[in-house]
Order: sequence, then C-alpha cells, then structure tokens
Amino acid sequence: MDLQLSQWISQFMASENDPPCEEIAKAVVEKRISLLQLIKALGSHLTDETPHIRSTAVGCLSNTLAKIERLNRADIEVISKFYIGKLDDNDVMHNTLVGLRALTSLKNFSTALLESLLASVLEKYEPASFLAATRYQSFLLLETIYQKHLEFVQANLNDLFIKVFIHISTNEKDPRNLLISFSLNKQISSTLKVDEFVEDLFDNAFCYFPVSFKPPPNSPYSIASHDLKTGLREVFAATPLFAKDFFPNILEKLTSTSPAVKLDVLQTLNLCLERYDNDTIQEYWLTLYNALKFEVLYNDLANIVELADVEKLSTEDDLVFKEVITLFKNLPKKFTDEQIIKNIQIMLEELKEYLHISHKYFKQTVLLLSVMATSKLSVYNHIVGEVLPVLLTDEPSTVVDEKNLATALNFFINSEYSESKLSQYKDDILVVLSKGLMSSSNLETTLKCICIRSLVNLSFILDTQEVASIISNLSQLLLSTMKNEKDPVFQETLNAFTNISSTMPNFVLETTLPLLLSKLPNESSSEIDLELVRNVLNVLVNISHSKLLLDSIIVRLLSVYERLLNGKVVTIDYYYLLLNSIHSLLSNYQELLSKDYADRVIPQITSLTIVNYRLSKESPVYLNERILDQCGKIIRLIICKLELRYHQKILDDAVDTFLLGSDSSLFSTSLGLKISLVSKPPTLVSLFNKFVSAVSKDCPLKIEPLDVLTSLVEIARDPRNFESLFERMGFLELICILANKYISDSNVEKIFNELLETIDLQSSDSLGSLEVMAWITKSLVLSNSPLAMKYQEYFFSLLETPSVASVSPKLLEVLIAEVSDLEVNKRDKKIINLNVRLLYKQKFYNIMLPKIIEGYGKCEQASKDTYLFLLSLILNHVHQREIILSHLENILPLILQIIQSDNVKSRNSGLEILNLTIESNCMLIKPHLHSVISRLLDIIKDNSDLSGQVNALLCLKEIGVSKIPLSQLQPFRNTIINQTVSTLGHRKRKVRKLAADVRQIFYELGQSL
Repeated sequence: MDLQLSQWISQFMASENDPPCEEIAKAVVEKRISLLQLIKALGSHLTDETPHIRSTAVGCLSNTLAKIERLNRADIEVISKFYIGKLDDNDVMHNTLVGLRALTSLKNFSTALLESLLASVLEKYEPASFLAATRYQSFLLLETIYQKHLEFVQANLNDLFIKVFIHISTNEKDPRNLLISFSLNKQISSTLKVDEFVEDLFDNAFCYFPVSFKPPPNSPYSIASHDLKTGLREVFAATPLFAKDFFPNILEKLTSTSPAVKLDVLQTLNLCLERYDNDTIQEYWLTLYNALKFEVLYNDLANIVELADVEKLSTEDDLVFKEVITLFKNLPKKFTDEQIIKNIQIMLEELKEYLHISHKYFKQTVLLLSVMATSKLSVYNHIVGEVLPVLLTDEPSTVVDEKNLATALNFFINSEYSESKLSQYKDDILVVLSKGLMSSSNLETTLKCICIRSLVNLSFILDTQEVASIISNLSQLLLSTMKNEKDPVFQETLNAFTNISSTMPNFVLETTLPLLLSKLPNESSSEIDLELVRNVLNVLVNISHSKLLLDSIIVRLLSVYERLLNGKVVTIDYYYLLLNSIHSLLSNYQELLSKDYADRVIPQITSLTIVNYRLSKESPVYLNERILDQCGKIIRLIICKLELRYHQKILDDAVDTFLLGSDSSLFSTSLGLKISLVSKPPTLVSLFNKFVSAVSKDCPLKIEPLDVLTSLVEIARDPRNFESLFERMGFLELICILANKYISDSNVEKIFNELLETIDLQSSDSLGSLEVMAWITKSLVLSNSPLAMKYQEYFFSLLETPSVASVSPKLLEVLIAEVSDLEVNKRDKKIINLNVRLLYKQKFYNIMLPKIIEGYGKCEQASKDTYLFLLSLILNHVHQREIILSHLENILPLILQIIQSDNVKSRNSGLEILNLTIESNCMLIKPHLHSVISRLLDIIKDNSDLSGQVNALLCLKEIGVSKIPLSQLQPFRNTIINQTVSTLGHRKRKVRKLAADVRQIFYELGQSL
C-alpha cells in the first residue's frame, strides 16, 4: 500500500489533478491507509524550500480532506493545528484555507480550535497580498464556520468572528467574492450582536452602492449586476441598527440624474421599509416622506386616470415613479392607528394648499394621498374623511378642473374596501360624475372617458337602482357612439361593459341587451343598414363575458336569423354577419361552451340550414355556399369543444342524416328529407364534413367506411356529377377525411391502384381521377404514411408530361395546402380528431424541395416554368420558417427566377422567401444584388399589387440593415432613395411608412462612410 500511496502522491505532484486525491481519500475512509501515513508520505514535500512543491503538497492533503466526510476528533485536531501553523506561509495560503474549510465542515471538528483559527486568520492573513481565488477561499472558510458552528460563535466568539469578517472583506473588488461577502454581512448583521460594529459593517457594504458592475464577456461565474444589487440590498435590510447611517446616506443618492441609480435607491428603500421594525420606520418616516414627496409632486401624470394606470407605466423614468408609489403605499402599513392620525395630519397640513382643483400640484397631491390610503382600511378611512369633503366642496370653473376633480375622485374609489367612509360621499360623487358624463361637450372626450371609468369603479357601493341607472345611461351612450369605432368614448364605454358583463351580467341582460337588439333590422324593415348591423353585432360579441350573456345573445341572434329567413329578407350579408357573430362568440368564449350548446344550437342550425339551403327554393339563402359554410363552422366549433363521450352520438346522428337518409336528433323537427351523399351528390356534403372532421378519430362509423369511400370516389371521379366547384371540393375533402380516419393503408393502396388503371394521361377525362388520387394522397401525407412518398413520386413524375404539366403542380399543392375542415382539435396536447403527425409538413418539404431543385436543373427548358410554378405554390404554405431554412441556399436561384414572374401570387411567395433569405443569411444574395434590387424597385412601382409592394419594400429594408458590406450597398443608395419617392404618396399608410423607413436606412448609409 505504501508503494501505491507513493505513486498517487507522485502523480498528483506532477499534474495536480483530483483523481489521485479521490483514490487517497477512499483509501483513508476504508482504513487501508491512515492520515499519518499520508502526511509521512508527503514528508519533505510539505517543508520543501521550493514554494511550488510545498504548495502542491499542501494542496494534495487539502484536496484529499475535502473528499473525506468523517475523521476522528484526534486526527482533526492534529491536522488543524498543522494548518493553523501554515497560515504564516503565504506561498501555501490558498491550499491552507481549502484544508481548514474541509476540516471545519467535519462533524467531529472541535469548536475549541475555532478561537485559535480565527485569531490566526486575523493576525496572519492579509487579503491584499493574495489573488481573488485565494481571497475567495477565506470567505468560504468563514461561511463554513458560520453555517456549521453558529451557536458556538454566538456564545463565545461573536466579536472575533465579526472582526475577521471585516478584516477579510474590506476593499474587496472581485464580484464573486463580493457576493459571498454580502451574504456573510447579512447573516452576521441579522444573527450576531453587532452593536459595537454597526458603523464598520455598514461602511463595509455601503462603499459599493450604487453597484455599477458590468460582467466581462465570457465570464465563467455568470454573475450579473442584478445579483450584486440584490445581495447588497439584503445587507442593508438585515438589521434596523443600520437605519441611522442608512437613511441619510441613501437618500443623498436620490439626487442622481441616472434613472438606474434612483431605481436602485428606491428598491433598496422598499426592502428596508418591509424588513425594519415599526418603531424604526416611525422614527424616520418623516425623513422619507420629505425626501420622496417631490418625486410625485413634480411628476407629469397626464396619462394616469386611476391607480391601476400606474402599473402600466414602462419607461425607465416610469419605473422610478412606480417604485416611489410602492414605497408610499407601504409606508403607512408600519403605523399604529394612533400614529396614522398624527402622521397623516402632518402631511395634510403641508399639502392642503395643493388640494384645490386649479392648483398645478392638485392631481399629484391627490394621487399621493390616495396611494397611501390603499395601505389599510384605517388609513383609507382617515384620508377619505379628511380629503373628500374638501374635494366635493371645490366648485370647478373649467373643463380642465372638471377632469381633475373626476380623476381625483376616481383615485379614491377602491373596491377592496367594500365597507368604508367612501359610502358616506357616494351621492355627491355620483352627482359630479353624472354631470361630467352627460353635460360635457361631445368634443371633450377625455372628461367623459374619466367619468365612465369612475362610475363603473364606483358600482361596488351603489344600490341596485343606482347601478341600473348608470348602466342605462352607459347603454344609451354606447348606442350613440358606436358608429365610430375609433371614438375614445365608444372604446371606453365598450371597455366598461366588458367589466360590467363579467361582474353584473343581469343588469346588461335586462337593460343593455334589449336596447342593442332593438337596433337590429327585423323582417319588416324596408332597408337594411349593414353598417349599423356590423356595429351592433360587434358590441354584442365584445360584451358577452359571462355564460348568462353568451347563452342569451346566441339564442336571440338565432331567433333573429330565423325570423329573417321566414320573412324572406334578401340581404345575404345580413345573414352572414349574424352567423359570423355567433361563431365569434363561441370562438372567443370556448371555455363557456357546454353540452347544452350541442343539444340546442346544433339541431336548430342544422334544421334551418337544410330547410333554407336545400329545400326551400324561395329562401333568400337557397344554395348559398357562403351561408352553408358558416353554419358548418359553428357546428364544428361546438363539437370540437364538446366532451369526447358525446362524440359518438353526434357522429351516429350525422351518418343517419347524411348517409342513411333518416331523421335524427340533429333536427329540431322532422324535415321529411331523404339525404344520401353516396347515391346522389347533394349540396350538403360541406355540412357533413364539419361533423365527421370534428369528432374523435376513436369514434367508428356505424356503416362500413370502405363502402362509403368507394361510392364517393366513383361519384367524385366525374366532375360532371357536380353543379358547382363548391360541391366537388366538399366531396374531395370528405374523401380525404374518411381515408385519413377510417381506411387502412392497404385499402387505400387498393383504391389508388384501381384509379391508376383508369388513367389515360392523354385524355382530359382522367383529370377528375387524378384529383381524387391527390386528395387520397393528402390523407396519407397528413399521417406520415409510408405510402405517401410513393404517391408523391407519382405526381412528381407528371411534371414533365406535357398533357398534364399545367395541372400537376396544383395536384402537388393539394398535398400540403391547409383546409379548414382538416384543422386539428387538441386535448392535452394530443390531436384527437384526425391522424395528423406534427412534423408532416417538414417531411414533405425536406423531400420535395431537393427534388424540385434537381428536376429544375436537369429538365428541358420547356419544363422549367412548371418547376418554378410548383415551387411558388408550395412555398405559399410555409408558415414556420424553420422548415425551409436549411434549403435557402439551394432554392435561391429558383426564387430569383420566381420574383421575375408576372404571376402575382407566385411572385409574392418568392418575395416572402427572399426576405427570409436576406434576414437569415444575407450573404447568399450578395452576388445577385444588382438584379435583386432592380427587380424590387420595379415591383414597388406596380400599384396593382399591394402585397408585392409591401414585400418588396420589406426586402429592401432588410437589405439596408443587413451585414452586407456598406461598400457594396453604397452604389445603390441614390437609386433606391430616388425611385421610392413615388411610394411616399401611396394610398396605404403601411406602404408610405415602409418607403420612408427604406429611404431613411439608405440615406444613413452615406452618413456612415
């Protein structure tokens, strides 16, 4: 074993690596060697004249001790005395401190050794003589002693421990060391007797305030300025004994012009205010108040109408103000009830001259007092009782005075205190606010907005009759202003009803809702004002913030819809707006949906739709595809949010209705209509799609899905079976849905092969079959089926077949195009309605883009446009940029061709990808700058293509701020500035703004050179 130990020591002495120490520690623990053997083996190394050898030997021993969890008391005492003796050897100081820390952390360490240890550190260790890493070990040693032996230190070594801390921490500069120094100072100041050392401990910390540390790049310690600031605040808040030095010194720092410093001061004050005892705060509250009141009084409060507005402030200066407000809110919490009256009275005496509505500090003064009033009920009652009588007897002489008074009253309206002195003044407050709301000029919107907000805030202390009166007035105001959605009064009133409908829905139901609905044209109206309809419905959608209102509004809108149908009102847009509003209501408040919507709304919608769309040729919506689609969207949304246990019944009813031609609970009454999608293509397939695509994929069809699909395929192959493209698209989507949800790959393959046998590429009669095959393939692409790639290959092979080259790109686009009926429905992050894999698009593009690039490079000139057309089509469906980032370099040559196209849709998809290329890897376009910029400038001049102009300007903007060398952009500077002049007068603000941005960017290029 002695030989092995010698080898380990030699290994450590040569490399100073830890593994030998781990082996030695293990051997000591297992008692294969003793510490005495280790020390003997280190022998002459420990006393070698060469500092490096001596230090390394001590390091070997220290690192070994650090890995041992238990030693006997005798060994610890002997080795501790050895280390204490080493404290006068500066060359081994680092490793000595490491060893001492290891020993003091052991359970059997004798506290009798601590006095000698600490005294030696105080006498022999001079921090200024050592690097930061060694100083760090001294802090760790002290921290370990504190954590392991606190009770002994408190009882026996209080003063010595504090002196050692002050000794090692004075003039420390290293951020890592400062963090632990601040932590120790906090612990010492809060747990030890520091009365004799208060000034030294405070000075030890305050010399670092304010912290201006910025972490160096690639710092290994990940210490941020915030960490140091937080640690330092904790020191100041550790004991109220610091107060006599803390408050005068820190308040001096408030004179700083730096918002960051002021914010630091205030955050520190707030922490100390929270931690210090009440008696200490009572002693210094007036000092605090006098120092901070001007931070409020001299502040511009133009955008603050209620206390909640303070929280919305976000600039650097605003953050300072918010912190001051927080301090004034917390300050009275430290007062006893007796002190409240005395202290508040002192402030009121000083501020009373400002409590006149025409005074320039009026609003600020009221804000200051109202903030303090929020601290607790006793403070609130005292301030309200003193201030409100003054406010309510001050007669405003101007509109500005009225605004100030209304704002001041709103500051004091606090619903947290439902029973308070405020109720004594509610009648007078109501008079002031109602007068401001009803009598002010329509041009003076600010006052009305303040009064609206104040009246709503005041409702918590009003009786039922008073609330009803306010809501009635606001309802009339809503009706009179809703013609202009940008009117601030309308917006404020609408926001008020958003609040009211959540907290007092019954009032809205009884007062506001009838008023709004009465404005909707009825079946006997001679003329339909669609703008009015739009405005009313917009309000209804925005105020339905409770289930009571949601239920009632949907029932009433459906009733209006039915009455209009029965009255044969011919304005189709009116029906669409009603249905769209119902859909918006259901979408906005999905969490309020329940089974009763499926039981009530679905049968009513289904019956009305089928009767008026399919049966009644006299109906104004007969065969109107837009109305049918919107009805279907409502039904689909309800099903998607329905509990899964109800899905099977919904699906069975839909199959009964649309496939078997029998009545079901989907109808509110028997219609006497026999529907069968598989025998004759009716126009209701779109409606059935909504049912079958929304229900859980675990719900089976009650009839054989393969038989249904086979029949649908047979009908869909011949476009002549359909009266409209809408019907045919519905059939193709249904084929895709059924294949995706219910048909095995083997059966899909069989159907595909049967269709393939009927294909004659030279005959246009085969186009219908090709389209059906594409939608079947789409079902496989969605599920990432292995068959999908095989069929993609087939359609890709058609690109160079002249007879179908014009349609093959569109067939391939089908595979990736998004369809509303194929939207996924998720529960617990799992897709429950379709077999869709989340990465199917990424897989499609990863396969297709390289094939397009390769095909374009190899094909004849006549086929190149086909490949470009295909690329432009599929790029339209890229909604996640990550999908194509890795392909940008390879597809760029094709993108440059696409943006030359005269096809607007293709060109815009190319421009979007070009913008992404410039943004993510601008150097790719550097060789093509001339042609790219020339083409972008041409597109900008085309006023018939708004999207193209926007996209082209975005590309130019991205080029201007890219990392392309200025020397290469400079030649285009004047051309771009001159040729974008015309767009400054564009009819669309967005284009004008982008053009101005582009011109500014390129103008500044010249300033940079």
